[in-house]
Amino acid sequence: MIIMHSLFDLLPSCTEEEFIFRADSLARFLLDKQLLVSSRLMTRQAHSGYNADAPETTYYLAMEFNDLQQAEQCWAFIESDDEPVRSIHNAVKQSIKNSSFFLYRDI
Repeated sequence: MIIMHSLFDLLPSCTEEEFIFRADSLARFLLDKQLLVSSRLMTRQAHSGYNADAPETTYYLAMEFNDLQQAEQCWAFIESDDEPVRSIHNAVKQSIKNSSFFLYRDI
């Protein structure tokens, strides 16, 4: 498995409910195109022991791919910036700040 990890905060103009809808819309779209295996949206849980070096951001999104090839295909599809993915992806991108994205693979 390859997982794209996303750490971010929501912009003040976007509610959590709005973002959940936008992120789910993007995930469903990519799932329908077979460019994604699963997606999980989470928030950081405060804890004095576990969060010793916690990131500054509140939200975490994990998008799971079968392999690097599928992840690359998804990236290329989104980067094509064609409709309808442009609008769906931009709705997500324009809702967040302080973002970082990185890929990890199972070993």
